[in-house]
Amino acid sequence: MPDVTIEGQTHVEDTEIKPDAAGKYPDTVPWNKYVSTKETISRKLDAERIKVTGLEEKLKNAVNPEEFTKNKKELDDTKANLQKVSDELKGIKEQSASEKREILTKRGVPEDKVKGMSEDALNAAVIVLAHASKPGPDLGGGGGGAPQLKGSPIELARQAYAIKR
Repeated sequence: MPDVTIEGQTHVEDTEIKPDAAGKYPDTVPWNKYVSTKETISRKLDAERIKVTGLEEKLKNAVNPEEFTKNKKELDDTKANLQKVSDELKGIKEQSASEKREILTKRGVPEDKVKGMSEDALNAAVIVLAHASKPGPDLGGGGGGAPQLKGSPIELARQAYAIKR
């Protein structure tokens, strides 16, 4: 949510969502924080991949054993960090997908169909259900061929009997 600080200027708090002591993320978060955290972790993941590639090249070009072992240790540490960041991103994506599956099952989509859906299919189904479930306005005047009934009950009864004859 933007905080208005000076007239005409806004400041959006861009804080990363952190896991608690057990390593679990909160159940629900604002959309802007979710996107911010997902993008931050993706950037970390890309940086780690680049670092791994660079270290693998250094390892191939290492001349003496000390340099080789130093590069090997650094490469192993970086790969472990890469795996940790990758698992963290996968956890956030999976949590998002499980929330979408829950929304669809609450809306009446069979659970066995929801389980097999990819993240793109889940996104599409949530969007479709959001728009399809809204009823259109009742404008009336549809369907009937009978005219508006007017008159006293006796007159209406005479009209009904006249039609059936």
